[in-house]
Amino acid sequence: MRLGGREFLPKPIIENDLKRILTVFLQQETQDVDSGSKIITIYSNKGGIGKTTVATNLAVELAKSTRNKVALIDLNLQLGDVTSFLNLNPSFDIAYVLRNLLEKKEDAILQAFEQYNNTSLYILSDPNYIEESQSIAPHQIENFFKILKKMFSYIIIDMSSNIDQNSLKI
Repeated sequence: MRLGGREFLPKPIIENDLKRILTVFLQQETQDVDSGSKIITIYSNKGGIGKTTVATNLAVELAKSTRNKVALIDLNLQLGDVTSFLNLNPSFDIAYVLRNLLEKKEDAILQAFEQYNNTSLYILSDPNYIEESQSIAPHQIENFFKILKKMFSYIIIDMSSNIDQNSLKI
C-alpha cells in the first residue's frame, strides 16, 4: 500500500468485492483524467492462479472500452505466456527493446510492440530465452517505464511470482 496499491482481492474472489473495486477504479479514472498514464500490475506470490488471465482480459477490455493506447507487458521474465494466451508470435521481446531501443524515439519502441487485432492494445512479450532475462537490470526497467508513461494511457504488467530486484523495481 505504501508503494501505491489501493485495493486487493483475497482468495477466493467474491463477485461483489470485484465489482466494488472496479467501480472505485472507474470513478478514480474519471476524476484523474489529467494525471497521465496508469500502471496496473497483476501480481501474486504463487503461480498458476490466473494472473495472466486477469492481466490479458483487463488489457483487452481497457483497449476496447477506452480506445486509448494500452500496453500489456509480460514481465514474467522467465516463464511468461501472454503471447500464448493471445495467440501471437511477436518479432521482438522486452530483452531486445531494453538492449537496443531505449535510446531511440518512441516510434521505434512502439514498432517493437505487437498490436493486437487492429485494436489499441500493444503487447510486449517476455524474453525468448531465459539467459536473456538474466541480463535485464532494474535501472533499465525504470527507464523503460518512464518512456512508456509518455506513450500509453494504461500499462498492464503481468508479473512473475518471484521477488527479486527487478520485481521490486516493477
